[in-house]
Amino acid sequence: MADLVAPFRGERYAAVDRLSSLIAPPYDVIDPAERARYAALDRDNIVHIMLPEAPPGAADDARYRVAGEQLAAWRRAAVLRRDPEPALYVLAQDFTLPTGERRTRRGVFAAVAAEGYEPRRIRPHERTHAGPKADRLALMRATGTNIESIFLLAPDRDRALATSLVAVTDDKPDATAELNGVGIRLWIVGDPSRLPLPPAPLYIADGHHRYASWSACCRAGENGSMFRRSPAAGTR
Repeated sequence: MADLVAPFRGERYAAVDRLSSLIAPPYDVIDPAERARYAALDRDNIVHIMLPEAPPGAADDARYRVAGEQLAAWRRAAVLRRDPEPALYVLAQDFTLPTGERRTRRGVFAAVAAEGYEPRRIRPHERTHAGPKADRLALMRATGTNIESIFLLAPDRDRALATSLVAVTDDKPDATAELNGVGIRLWIVGDPSRLPLPPAPLYIADGHHRYASWSACCRAGENGSMFRRSPAAGTR
């Protein structure tokens, strides 16, 4: 499975003390009013890259150039920091059900091969549309970066991955944040043997357009190996 799922060098915000003002939900659930709200939280909020705006009087597609320039500026200013070694990134989301019951969802960020659907190791459950794919592809080309993860469901019949995730989340997290009432905790796992990588097939729960865009870049051979693996959050 190392050719399908693997550790990667994540690029993260350096300011771990204000992560709650820097993060946002997936791009396709943010309406214009919410986009403005997140943008106002912090000049470095991810919506400035994920949902860029064109300068006044410019063509709409100028927003992709803006995103690329903004991302480059963040890197020069050390707003973002790339981890020195490949790792797996365990995420826990703590939330409350309408009944008042507290729950925790655990998953892991890993690099997943952007190989398309033909090998049947990555499987979709919905159709994609040309407009959203073109949008995400243009953003990816302008930034040369996978800005967003996809959400995958992974087989775990013997509960080995679930058990390992619980063990990791018993440790002190490397970063914490809060988003819309959901507590977020992150652990950086440098030793991949602590987490059994899930077997194929993996099922896309969310992010079909993003995965299709990554796969298109990979097939086109753009940016060398930039898009051969794409960050994904796998959970069960």
